[in-house]
This record gives sequence, C-alpha cells and structure tokens, in this order.
Amino acid sequence: MLGYLDRALELDPDNGFYYARALACLTSAYGLGYRSELEDYTDRFNAWAGHLDRLEPPQSPSRILLVWSQIVGEKSDIERVRADIRVLTRHLPFDPELLFWTGWVHVYLGDPASALECARRLNEQAVPSIFEIGLQSQMGFAYLQLGQFDKALAALERCYALNPEFVATQGFLISVFGHLGRTVEAGVLLKKLLAEFPDWSISKELSETGFVVNSNMEIYLGGLRKAGVPE
Repeated sequence: MLGYLDRALELDPDNGFYYARALACLTSAYGLGYRSELEDYTDRFNAWAGHLDRLEPPQSPSRILLVWSQIVGEKSDIERVRADIRVLTRHLPFDPELLFWTGWVHVYLGDPASALECARRLNEQAVPSIFEIGLQSQMGFAYLQLGQFDKALAALERCYALNPEFVATQGFLISVFGHLGRTVEAGVLLKKLLAEFPDWSISKELSETGFVVNSNMEIYLGGLRKAGVPE
C-alpha cells in the first residue's frame, strides 16, 4: 500500500488526500512496531507530514494524522499533542475520521477514558466499515488499560474474529489472558506472534510504538509480563 501511495504522490505531489492516506499507513505501521521493517520510508515521514500540514486547512479531520505522527515520531511533545486534539475536536466533535484516529492517540497516551468517549460518539453514528476492526481493537485496549478485563476480552475477541492477523489485537489479547490467568491461551497466541516477529518484546514494544508509560499503560505491560512476554 505504501508503495502505491508513494508512486501516487510522485504523480500528483500536491494532493492532500494522498499525503493523509500515506501518513496514516506509515504512522499506523510505526505504532504497531514495524519501524525497523520500514526503514526505506524513514526519510519520507517528516516530508509527508510537512506536505499534509501545508495542504490541509486548519479544520480538516486529516490533521489528526499530524497529531498521530507526533506520537510515533522521534520527539514527542505530549502537551502539544493534547492541545492539538482539543482544537480539532472542538471544531469537529462528530467527524468519524477524527474520532477514530483521536481514539488511537488517546490509548497511546494512556488515556483510555477519552478513547472510549471517542468510541461512544463514533458508535452513535453508523460506524464506517473501514473503521470497525480498528475500533474494536482500540476499545479493547482502552478497557484493558482501565483494568476492565472482561470488557476488554469481549471487544478484542470480536476484533480477532474479524482479523486474526491484526498484530495489535494479538498483543492486547496476550495481556488480557495474562491478567485473567489464562496462561495456555496466552502461550498459544504468544507463540503465533513470535513466529512472525521473533524479536517482539516489552522493550521493543515501548521503543518502537510511541506508547506513553503511565499507570494505565502499566496495566497493559503487567499483563504481558504475566503472560511470559520477554523483557
């Protein structure tokens, strides 16, 4: 997908929509821990963000992707991120794209209550099918951070049924299984994940995803440890 978008931008370098989609793909991949696998795109990251900033108007929902890129970038200014979110959500409180991506930013900040509020607003509308898998995973991660493991499990199992290869959901489920003492299921899923990503570990998760570690995020990390995820 990134290759196609990169080519599209070569052909149409002033298309804000293409920059938004390209940045969405790359920041999502970084946020899922694929940074080292995408080194060829490292030089494009800041350039795409710069072009999107130039081309999209101040109240465009696509600007949430600039906020998202700050989270997974090399230098995160968390207070700036929070301020940008407040401005965007004030102007576009019910925009589906904005609510979806803002929810992910909130869970990466370790702010699950705000993420669930975004999900509530989005669910009050007809949730676009393109967001359904990511939204279930996002909600599961939020409930996990709140220590509401049964709700987390329900959301994550729905997501896993829709797409069992979604790496984020696998990690979140491993943590939930760890907290619930379901060590056999955690072990099966961990074996599957490590078969694809042999170097996956807690330290890699923290260094590559952009997660902000606070008491809520520690609940997620604690579940990974209980499940036997390598440090």
